Amino acid sequence: MKLLATLNYETKQIHWTEDEQYNPKTFLVFLQQIFSAYPNGGKIVMVLDMPGFIMSACYSFFWRRTGKT
Repeated sequence: MKLLATLNYETKQIHWTEDEQYNPKTFLVFLQQIFSAYPNGGKIVMVLDMPGFIMSACYSFFWRRTGKT
């Protein structure tokens, strides 16, 4: 089981999801959930510890699609 999570430092709220595998699709779904959970934007700091193939497959697609940087 793979776990992805974020912590809101102000509210102490944890947003998490788990999946059987960890791949670009899993990560993109998680990013979409995060941006849906924080629709007003603001600064989001993410600590990413994952294989390079996931990062390269996700970055340009997601940032172009959402317009978020």
